[in-house]
Amino acid sequence: AARGLKPWIGVSPSPIAAPRPGSSTPIEMSISDISDMMDIWREAALRSVDAGFDICEIHGAHGYLIHQFLSPLANKRLDAYGGDLKGRMRFALEVTETVRAVWPQDRPLFFRCSATDGPGDHWAIDDTIVLSRELRDRGVDVITCSSGGIAGPINTEIVPRVPGYHVA
Repeated sequence: AARGLKPWIGVSPSPIAAPRPGSSTPIEMSISDISDMMDIWREAALRSVDAGFDICEIHGAHGYLIHQFLSPLANKRLDAYGGDLKGRMRFALEVTETVRAVWPQDRPLFFRCSATDGPGDHWAIDDTIVLSRELRDRGVDVITCSSGGIAGPINTEIVPRVPGYHVA
């Protein structure tokens, strides 16, 4: 790094570096860090209400933090936020509950997810269906589907970007 400064280090559910050359190993979040993150999400949603936004979208795709908790590739936790699908979904569902609690009921709440991610069905459409049902039960109005972020598209053939390419 320039002038001896250390590079920025992120946080994640597990200390696993992204599969890209030069990626740093993130710091594993503690339960206290996770609780603090809920406060951050609550504050962000409240600021969005104050700013007059009509729609709120929780971004849980593309390798960002929520997606990292969902993915068995990035989440190797042995506590209630890891392990099986239910455990890996817990962070996303708690963020959703936190946001929905302060987001006006008459305004839609969206959730963006990587509906599939990479080869080997590490996160597959069946997982997204389970997640979507849980999100619906917590007040999410719209699921916006994307793909990739942790295992793809870097490791998979690039999908042609034509209208409707995520529909299937």
